[in-house]
Amino acid sequence: MDEPIESLLKAPDALTQLALEFGPRLLSATLVLVVGFFVMRWVAKLAAGGLERFPLEPPVRQLLLRIVRLLVWISVIEFLVFLGAVVVLRLAS
Repeated sequence: MDEPIESLLKAPDALTQLALEFGPRLLSATLVLVVGFFVMRWVAKLAAGGLERFPLEPPVRQLLLRIVRLLVWISVIEFLVFLGAVVVLRLAS
């Protein structure tokens, strides 16, 4: 009968431990995603300016801009994966 109560009393300690262990990683990943979102918008605006020189139909222009956004977003995700691999390797050594 006392075991469930003891496990409930230990839960805040476990949550604190998890927050201390994974909090900085979560914060840095969130920061990279937010910065990546703004970079994606900036690159899309540059691409839109560059595409204005060409006589393209609006659907084609939108398709090309979406492809640019997708490629930038994939690059941001790949950077997060690379960053995670570096952290894992650093922790392993």
